[in-house]
Amino acid sequence: MSKEAQQQLLVGHVIAKFKSSSWGQKLAKQDAKAATSDFDRYKAAVAKAKKSRAVRKVFNVLKKSAK
Repeated sequence: MSKEAQQQLLVGHVIAKFKSSSWGQKLAKQDAKAATSDFDRYKAAVAKAKKSRAVRKVFNVLKKSAK
């Protein structure tokens, strides 16, 4: 890439605009997910299961009271 092109990228804030776009945010999320360790993935799975259990419990109570 030429110096002129690099300077235009900086002056136009193209990289910052891309990072704030939905595509840029999607790529950032993919990079963050790929960088997680096994323990981080385990903690996320446990948190998801815990949340799901709590939601299911409340749902069943509401469903039972609606009858």
